[in-house]
Amino acid sequence: MGSHSVGALLYLALVPLVRIGGGAFAYNVAMLLTCIGGFAGALLLARRYLPTLPATIVSLAITFWSMRWGAALEGQLNIFIAAALLPWMLWSAERAGDALTRRRRLGWLVCTATVWVVAFNLSLYFVFIGGIPLVLWMLLRKATILATWPQRLFAFSFTVFVFLLLAAPWLLLNLRESAFVDPSFYTIDEVNFWGASINSLPIPFLFHPWLGSLARSLYQGEPWQQGMSNLGLLWSAVALVGVAVARRNKAWLPALMLALVCLSLALGLTLHWDGQPVQWPALRPLNQALWQLGHHLKPGFFVTAQAPLPFADAVPLPALLLAIFVPFWERGRIFARYALAANLGMLLLAGMALAEARRLWPRTRYGGQALQWLLAALLLFESVPPPLKTLPFPPPAHPAYTWLSQQSIPGEGIANVFAAHASTLVLSNHGHNLLSPSYTKQATAAGAAGVRPRHTVVLNEWLATHQHPFWHPDFATILRSYRVRYIVMEMLGEWESGLWQEAQAAEEIKPVDCFPAPAGTSPWEWPICILEVSPPRAPEFNLLLHDGWSGQEAWGVWAEGTRSAAQFIVTARTPARLELGVFPLCVPGKNQRIILDVNDTAVIDHEWRDCEPWNAAVDIPAELMRVGFNDLTLRSAYAEPPQAGGSDPRKLSVGFSRLGINIRP
Repeated sequence: MGSHSVGALLYLALVPLVRIGGGAFAYNVAMLLTCIGGFAGALLLARRYLPTLPATIVSLAITFWSMRWGAALEGQLNIFIAAALLPWMLWSAERAGDALTRRRRLGWLVCTATVWVVAFNLSLYFVFIGGIPLVLWMLLRKATILATWPQRLFAFSFTVFVFLLLAAPWLLLNLRESAFVDPSFYTIDEVNFWGASINSLPIPFLFHPWLGSLARSLYQGEPWQQGMSNLGLLWSAVALVGVAVARRNKAWLPALMLALVCLSLALGLTLHWDGQPVQWPALRPLNQALWQLGHHLKPGFFVTAQAPLPFADAVPLPALLLAIFVPFWERGRIFARYALAANLGMLLLAGMALAEARRLWPRTRYGGQALQWLLAALLLFESVPPPLKTLPFPPPAHPAYTWLSQQSIPGEGIANVFAAHASTLVLSNHGHNLLSPSYTKQATAAGAAGVRPRHTVVLNEWLATHQHPFWHPDFATILRSYRVRYIVMEMLGEWESGLWQEAQAAEEIKPVDCFPAPAGTSPWEWPICILEVSPPRAPEFNLLLHDGWSGQEAWGVWAEGTRSAAQFIVTARTPARLELGVFPLCVPGKNQRIILDVNDTAVIDHEWRDCEPWNAAVDIPAELMRVGFNDLTLRSAYAEPPQAGGSDPRKLSVGFSRLGINIRP
C-alpha cells in the first residue's frame, strides 16, 4: 500500500542514512538536504530571470512556501522532495533549450526526464504536476535555440519518451501492486472536496508563526491541503504587479501561463469558498450537459445520469472538462497540489515586480534601493515558515499499545477507529497507523494513505454509513470477517466518549479499558479505549442474515418463505467453501428443493426425496467472489406453517444447523 504513495526509490535512498544513524537521523538529514537542494534549484531557475536580490528572496519563498512546507509539517517527505525537484526540472529544460550542440541538448533533455521520473517515483501525482509545467515551459519559451514550434514539440516528445522509458519499471511494479491491493477509485465527491478554495490563495500561510490567526480569520474552511495554497497578502499583490509587467515581455510567457493554468487546476472540479462548493443555479443547464457527457464517457466516475447536488448548481472549472475527456485524470484526488507548480510561476512574477521596485522611487541615489530592500524584508517576513514539530525517536509507547503487545491473538488483529460524527465510527487513516504496529505487535485494519486496499474501503464505508454501530446486530460478525479481535478507539473528543458509553450495552463487543495518553510529546497525544470482539457463540453461522430468516435458536435457524437473502465478507478474491447442514420442513406429497446462489450464480441445487438432514461442503471459485460483501440467495420449492392448524404463523422452508463460509488457504 505504501508503494502507491511513496516509491521504492525513497526507501532505497534512505537506507544508507538509516544504517548510519537510525530512522530519525535519516529523516532529518533528508529534510535538511531537501531544503538546501530545493533552494539551490529555485535559485538556479530564478537567476535566469532575476537579479541577485529578487532571485534570492524568491528562492527562499519557493523553498518554504505554504503547501510545500505543509507537506513537511504533515511528515510527507515524498511530496516535500518531489516539489523541490520541480525547479530543477524546469532549469534543466532551459539548459536544453540553450545548448548549442545536438549532443548537449539531448543530454539535458535526458536530465530533464530523469528529474521528472524521480519526482514521479516519489508520488504518482507528479506525472501531471510535473508534466503540465514542463510542457508549458518547453513549448512557450521562445528565447532559445529551439526557435520553431516543431523543434520545441520534438524536444518535449523526446523528453516524454525518455520519461516513459525510465519510468517503465516503476509503472510495471505499480500495476502489479495495484492488481494485488485492488484499490477503490475515488468518488467524484471526494475528488471535488480536495480542490483548493479560491479565498485560500491570497492569504498568509494558515500555520504562519505570527500571521496564522489572521489567515484563519480570512479562511474559515478546514486547515487541510485544500486550504494551504496560501500565497500571502503581500506576495499576491506583488505577483499581480508582476503579471502586469510580464504581459509586455514575451520571455515571461512560460511563467505567466504556468501560474494561470496550474492555479486554475488547483481549484479543482468546481469553485470553492471556505471549503464549500459555490452554488449558482443559473449554471444548471450547463452543468447537466457536462454531467451527461461525463456519464457517457466515464460512467464509473459520473455515476448518475443527472448531476446531483452540489454539482447541479456548481461553478464548473477547467479541471472538470479534463476529468471528462482525459484518461485517468480523475484518479488524482488532491487537485489542490497543482498549486505546488503554480507557485513557481507566481513567485517568479512577484520577483519581477520586486526587481522593478527600484524604479518606483524618485530619482535619488539610494531611494529605489531602500524601497526594494524594505519590500524584500516584508516579503521574507510573510514567507517565514512555522517550526517543524519535534518528537523523540523512537517515541514513547502509548499505554494502550503496551497492553496490546502483551496479548496473544494469533491470526487476528485490531482496528484503529475514531468518530467521524456523533454516532459514527470510521477507520483511522493516518501515518501513525504505520508506526503503531511496531508497538502493538498486532496487524491493523486501519489505513495509512490515500490509496487503501478495497477490503479496507468496504469496511470503512460500512462504518461511515451505519450510525450507532455497537447496537447493530451485524457489527461483531463483520469485524470477525476481518479477523479483528480488538477495537482500538482513539478518544479525540466528545463523540468518541458518547460511542464508548453506547458500547457498554453491546452484546458481542465488550469494553476492556481506557488508557491515558503517554506523558510528553507523542504521535498519539490522546487517550485510547480498547474493546474486545467476543468469539462467536455459534461459529458454524458466520453469515449476515437479512431478509427471509427466522430468529436464530440454539440448534440453528429456519429460512422463512421461499426466498431468503444473506451476505458474507471476504477480504481477497480467493476460493471459499460454503458449509451447510440443512433439513427440509416435510410436507406429505411434496419434495422440497433448494437452490443457493452466490452473487447471482447457482452453486447448490438439491432436492429431497425424504426428510433426512443433508450435509454438504461446496467450493466456490475465486472468479465468483467479490472483495467485500458477497450475496447469498436461497430459493426453495415451498414454505408452509410448521404445524397445520397451529398457532405459529411463520411459513418455513428449510432449517439450517450449519451455514458458514470458510476461506480456503
